[in-house]
Amino acid sequence: MLKKELKKDIILKGIIIVIVLLNSIFVLADDKDIEEFAIKPLYVFSNKGKRDPFKPRYKKEVIPVIDTIDISTLVLQGITETRQSKAALFKTASGSDVSYIFINGKMYRENEEVISDIKGEIKNDKEVVLKQGDKEILFKLSDDVTGPDIRPGQ
Repeated sequence: MLKKELKKDIILKGIIIVIVLLNSIFVLADDKDIEEFAIKPLYVFSNKGKRDPFKPRYKKEVIPVIDTIDISTLVLQGITETRQSKAALFKTASGSDVSYIFINGKMYRENEEVISDIKGEIKNDKEVVLKQGDKEILFKLSDDVTGPDIRPGQ
């Protein structure tokens, strides 16, 4: 009885192997007849006489970074106070759009970069002392400053 079941099992496995082999032969034969499959784009952008869509429409004005700043060219714009500390805003006397922030004894330019040779302190809500090398300048806010009052509350 065992021999009969073993023979049936071997015959069944043999039939399955033959079917799989025949299937793979037919699949390989069909692949030769099929043309190569290619994906075609729906639309192709033609840049003839048109602007490049990946370039900005305007040229950004590049402002050169001044490595050295002389404190005598700065103008105190205002002083403000948070819970932790006071901060002073400075601009250059030339009137450029570059601003500097003085907080906790350090002067910062754009991107929070510290200007290492400028030190000082904020004396009160109207006066700031800056030191650079052997120079020391006292900056004062005048009482007749126009614009919003950003001085600390009294």
